[in-house]
Amino acid sequence: MRQMMELGTFHINENCVEFLREVKNYYVDERGRFSDPDDCIDSARYALLGCLNSWSEPYDGKTPQHRMAEARERMRAIKAAKEQNKPQWKTTFNPVS
Repeated sequence: MRQMMELGTFHINENCVEFLREVKNYYVDERGRFSDPDDCIDSARYALLGCLNSWSEPYDGKTPQHRMAEARERMRAIKAAKEQNKPQWKTTFNPVS
């Protein structure tokens, strides 16, 4: 979880005040024991492991392939909308369309 936060691939919403409070006060003592309470951190860790190991079910029943295809379509629609709003002299030639 720490590596994902450092890489910027794991984000915490500012509304998760209990999680943020626990993270600020989280430490490991000289004997290797973790600070208490760490309930929110443990819950996030279990949820993250479930997602990474494909143990969890998607909330909308879609596979990652379906989500990626939908994201591609959204990006194509945004790009097409931007192209339509350009003046004629700024448009590029596209032999496919």
